[in-house]
Amino acid sequence: MYTKHQRKIMSVVLVIAFFCMTVAACGKTDKRDANVSDSDDTATKKVVFSSDTRIAYLGPAGTYTEEATQFFFANTGVMKPEQTVDLVIEALTEGTADYAVIPQENTVGGAVTNYVDALLNQTDVCVVGEVILPISQTLMGIHGASLSDIKIICSHAQGIAQSEQWRKQNLPDAEVKEMSSTAAAAEYVAQQKDKTVAAVAAPGAASLYGLEVLARDVQITDANKTRFYVLSRSDSFVSGSRAVFAAVCDADRIDDIIVDIHNSGLELVTIHDRPEGSKLGRYRYIIEVMAKKDISDKQIAKIEIAQEVRCLGRFDTVEKNNEGAN
Repeated sequence: MYTKHQRKIMSVVLVIAFFCMTVAACGKTDKRDANVSDSDDTATKKVVFSSDTRIAYLGPAGTYTEEATQFFFANTGVMKPEQTVDLVIEALTEGTADYAVIPQENTVGGAVTNYVDALLNQTDVCVVGEVILPISQTLMGIHGASLSDIKIICSHAQGIAQSEQWRKQNLPDAEVKEMSSTAAAAEYVAQQKDKTVAAVAAPGAASLYGLEVLARDVQITDANKTRFYVLSRSDSFVSGSRAVFAAVCDADRIDDIIVDIHNSGLELVTIHDRPEGSKLGRYRYIIEVMAKKDISDKQIAKIEIAQEVRCLGRFDTVEKNNEGAN
């Protein structure tokens, strides 16, 4: 057994190693061409999805979540856009969808906290896949509008955060209006038919909603990416080189869990905390880990030995290349 002092030292060392490995981890995903032909595998080589597979995702049409869904499922199945992530997960748990796709984390905006909460609130869904998508934010307005006309900019909270630096430099006086998704923002601008209103959204939303591109790549960095989770009601993908755990514990217990992860031969990918709600200093955590090969049942058991930890699923990660991305 480790003493409290030894656990603290080891957890600090492991956290430092985590940041180093995060950079290396980017090269360990399956980077596939954006254009997936009929002869290509689906995003996971373990399961072939049928034409009647039902997939719920955060809509409306034109969201980055839709793009991630189409990429993961290789444009196979019946896409079911929902207005909120809660409705996406509800479609899955109530059986009107076979899979669900939700955003989790962005390079610039960080964890999408309400979506992390939505996942943590579930006990009967599993994470069965992960998509990493390059994000190119675009400012768009109605035809005839120009940058000098814009007084209001609409977008999802992530789009607002990711374009903050550009907006400060180019439209410092513009009011910001938060919407449920980037595509919902584009749809709203099209409906308003007002030259003073613009949206920050995916490039494809401009043609979809009949808008004109006013500025491209308004995100802070060209390395901007978002991580999406693919959910199922059952752990149908029983293997993979990554796994996600949920933990509920006091803050001073998280170092023990990190040690357990290290001792099981796994590496941290990401960790997010949310208030548990019963007292200060107690949190709910989402912890993603990775291995060089498929994670074994024995490795999962070594981490789940802690009473407050449960595995949400094992899976592989696919990443869409920037070339040809919307």
